[in-house]
Amino acid sequence: MRVLVTRPEPAASITAAELRRQGHEPLLLPLFTAEHDIESTRAALGRPHAALAVTSAEAVRVLAALGGETGRSFDTPLFAVGDRTAHAAKALGFHDVHSGVNDGVGLARLVGQRLDRTVDAARPLLYLAGEPRSPGFETELAALKIPVETCLCYRMRPLAHSKEEVDRIVGSHPVDALLLYSSEGARRFFELELTTSRPGQFAETRILCLSEKIACSVPEPHRLKARAATAPNEASLLTLL
Repeated sequence: MRVLVTRPEPAASITAAELRRQGHEPLLLPLFTAEHDIESTRAALGRPHAALAVTSAEAVRVLAALGGETGRSFDTPLFAVGDRTAHAAKALGFHDVHSGVNDGVGLARLVGQRLDRTVDAARPLLYLAGEPRSPGFETELAALKIPVETCLCYRMRPLAHSKEEVDRIVGSHPVDALLLYSSEGARRFFELELTTSRPGQFAETRILCLSEKIACSVPEPHRLKARAATAPNEASLLTLL
């Protein structure tokens, strides 16, 4: 199958390798690129905090970009959404990593269970966040009355692809499947109007989404062709192929 991958690099290349292993042809069309705010992250890590929280592997890449400075935080408890993000944190050097949940609400509840008596206004939870992001984690923390400092450590900037780039990436043959990893990505993809400018290539394309929320972001009439993974992770998403 020819599979259009819309996630940012470097994750897109990891997905491409897995698709090739499964016998598919990946077409890489990243819709966003991450811009790291190293100075804000460094400053936030220098302030008192009881634990760290990350809801994407991109935040771990920001920590990696700090180099040896991050080592001072390796003994700090770190809470992560998803196994992939947790594994990335462990690979970087964090020793006390808590995960096992697949969304922000679940992560906030996990923080509440394990940090209830050690986090306070003087030493809050430090959330290394991106923009845009889902509000679920911070909303649930507020409901649980868990003090948090949010550090915007990266922003996802939309990428503009020229017609020549799209021609090179997508080619002229039909696209069998489209992988969408975020609601913002879904909106951005359909803003490109590839499905209307290349109707022959996208007429039978299966739209595969990482979650039901993302599937609901697909505009009509394309939403009728959207399917959501049973769990919000890439392994589950790729089983839909």
